[in-house]
Amino acid sequence: MDRRLAEKVGGLDVLWGSLDNFLARAFGFWVMKGDETISHCCPVYLGDRRFETGVATNEKYRRQGFATLAACAFIACCLDEGLMPEWSCYYVNEASKSLALKLGFVAKPDVEVHYVRMQK
Repeated sequence: MDRRLAEKVGGLDVLWGSLDNFLARAFGFWVMKGDETISHCCPVYLGDRRFETGVATNEKYRRQGFATLAACAFIACCLDEGLMPEWSCYYVNEASKSLALKLGFVAKPDVEVHYVRMQK
């Protein structure tokens, strides 16, 4: 993933402190058709050598296996780099849950999560 593609994801600069920090410490994979983004997968967080997986697919290309392709490449790269891919999703996101199970992730008990937005 280069800077141009990373900028398309949106929010990586906030999640990683800056886009430069993301590009220096992370990677991502894209499925493209010309200049059109079909699907992408990249980490949204890193901690203790674990990457939280983020995946998205253009609505008109959903349910065609493109998220699976991007996520498989991401997971393989994580494992090659000695990183552990993680996956979490809200219980109402059945598509994400289904994809995670298809990719080999194992469902664990629900945990309570608190989000805190820090302002500079």
